[in-house]
Amino acid sequence: MPIAIDTMQAAVLYGKEDVRLESVPVPAIGPGEMLVRVRTALTCGTDVKVFKRGYHGVYHWMSPKHLQKYVDEFVFRLNRKGEDSQSVFSDVVASVATSSQLPYKELIA
Repeated sequence: MPIAIDTMQAAVLYGKEDVRLESVPVPAIGPGEMLVRVRTALTCGTDVKVFKRGYHGVYHWMSPKHLQKYVDEFVFRLNRKGEDSQSVFSDVVASVATSSQLPYKELIA
C-alpha cells in the first residue's frame, strides 16, 4: 500500500540568482493524470539563463512580415485548447490533403 505524502521538496525561484529549496504541498492529481516521484533532476542551459535573469519569461523576435502567421497560430492553439490531440491532428492532415500546393516563393513572400 502506498504511503501518503503531503509535502515534497521544490526549488523555487524568487528572483535573480535566488533559488531556495522548500517543502511545498504535493499537487492534486486529476482524472487521467499520475504523480511521478523524481529522484534526480539535471539542469540545462535554459535553467541557467532563468536563474541569471530571475524570471521565466520568453521573448521571440518576429518580423512584421510574419506577424499575422504567428498570431494565426496562437489563435488556432487557443481555439483548440482542451480538444483531443488526435482530432486536431486529423483535422490538420485533412486540411493539408485537400488544399492546393503552396509554392516556396509564395511561402516566403
